[in-house]
Amino acid sequence: MTSIEDSRERKVRVCRPAFQDSQLLLPRYYARSELTRQVLKLRWWDLGQPRVLDLAWSTIPETDLSELVVDDGFGLPDGLRVIFFVPSTSDTTIWVLGIRKAAEEFTELMKAIYVGRSKIVLERMNELE
Repeated sequence: MTSIEDSRERKVRVCRPAFQDSQLLLPRYYARSELTRQVLKLRWWDLGQPRVLDLAWSTIPETDLSELVVDDGFGLPDGLRVIFFVPSTSDTTIWVLGIRKAAEEFTELMKAIYVGRSKIVLERMNELE
């Protein structure tokens, strides 16, 4: 396992719908700041490792998306999943696309919404280049 000092630090960017998801799920500012603290651990994410520091992550089947499982309980409701995406054109930036409850069923419609959000991120990245 690589240490934090050895790994490359990435940028973590949050798209607007993910902010809106967090405000709906976590109305208290304190809870949102705790979630932000957990999400920023993605800076040290390594595709080859089963965990991001102390949080588990997994890929979402049939997509290029992944999810980070936040269930530490530090001012957060039990079980949140943070959907994130790493564009193939820029492996130094991780985009947070949304947040959902872990107990919530992950339907095909939700999968299509998150894939659509990732396509919007790619389009906007291409416009900036």
